[in-house]
Amino acid sequence: MKICYFADAQSIHTQRWVKHFAEKGHEVHLISFTNAEIENVNFHYIGPFIRIPYFSILGSLILKFIKIKKLIFYEVVLKKRIKRFF
Repeated sequence: MKICYFADAQSIHTQRWVKHFAEKGHEVHLISFTNAEIENVNFHYIGPFIRIPYFSILGSLILKFIKIKKLIFYEVVLKKRIKRFF
């Protein structure tokens, strides 16, 4: 099963959950604003959460979610299309 977490990668709780599912044989992806290295987990760092001038916190979050959407599109759709050709 493919599992995707959107959480703080430096949190011990996040690390325990993703390690647990990875050890069970699941494909685990972790998307985070903070950087960390976790064994057997596909980690996606989307940069720090910062306030952008002329944007509210909501505006900054929307920009991050656009980046996450592109990341998921690449992982799910484009990899399947690439596999068809090879």
